[in-house]
Amino acid sequence: MMGGMALQLEHTIGVGDWIKLDGLEGLVKEIRWRHTSIETRNWDTVVIPNSVLMKSQVTVLGRRSGQPRQHRQWVYFYVDFRYSPAEVIELSKPPCAPKRSPAWPRSRRQIVS
Repeated sequence: MMGGMALQLEHTIGVGDWIKLDGLEGLVKEIRWRHTSIETRNWDTVVIPNSVLMKSQVTVLGRRSGQPRQHRQWVYFYVDFRYSPAEVIELSKPPCAPKRSPAWPRSRRQIVS
């Protein structure tokens, strides 16, 4: 319970933050006195005891004061050597282009680097 109180009083992480903990990455959905719930990219909900959270190294992904949230994601893929770099770049542009969700306000954009 002390871990939950510390998390809520110190604002180390908050609901809506993307965090990485021991290879697990996800969105903080709920912080309670005894546990924190994280939703992964696969829509799994992982419940982590706050005592574990307090003893582990947690990385808060992409949070900066007064700035939009950004996060760089590496995408690895293999290309046959017969294709020129120009062809590969041209083919990879559409999937990596910034996309805007219709539910987001116009002032907020997803940034892809």
